Amino acid sequence: MIHAGISKAVAQHGPQSVLPLNYAGPHGELAGGSMDRRFFHKLGASLLARGQLCGLVRSSAYASLYGAAPGMPPEQVRHSDLVVVWGNKITVSNLHLAREISTTRSSASPTKR
Repeated sequence: MIHAGISKAVAQHGPQSVLPLNYAGPHGELAGGSMDRRFFHKLGASLLARGQLCGLVRSSAYASLYGAAPGMPPEQVRHSDLVVVWGNKITVSNLHLAREISTTRSSASPTKR
């Protein structure tokens, strides 16, 4: 179906009628390679300004409302003695943070668990 749809769009409207959209998710493992870019470049598809799908939109909206605000990379949780997650279901919407918390918890000494 995908091949047929892309082939039909190219035949009727040209290769630039195809716009690739990819999102690698929080881990960057699913679409983090370059084969898709090579494929769409060879096809002659429209170019896409690639960036984070949800994070970029959220960050842009936040900055437009509140201006520049400092943030914290999820990896910083490794240096914490206490992690409190409030009002956020990290196993659904912050998988990158959930992984860091799990790693930190498993490597902590028994007195810090």
